[in-house]
Amino acid sequence: MAESYYIDGQGYVRSVISIHDTAKNLRTSPDNIYTLIKLGLLRTLKLSKTQTVPLTEIQRFVDENLGKDLQEVIADEQQHRKMQAKVVSMKEG
Repeated sequence: MAESYYIDGQGYVRSVISIHDTAKNLRTSPDNIYTLIKLGLLRTLKLSKTQTVPLTEIQRFVDENLGKDLQEVIADEQQHRKMQAKVVSMKEG
């Protein structure tokens, strides 16, 4: 299993990383990470205004989804969100 912490460039021990760094780590976009979070496939920790992802959670996500193609699941959810936003916009307009 991967380490549950890493030492960043400034010498600090980190056990959680930002959404942006999670996206870089998984080689995808932050929008896809937010979609995975909304779907409940990736869990976060929020101690202040910022959501973070524990390194152990990234490892769990990878282990549980290894070999799966989540592209369609992500695209469907993002399309659903766009449709909801359009409906809200029409109601307000």
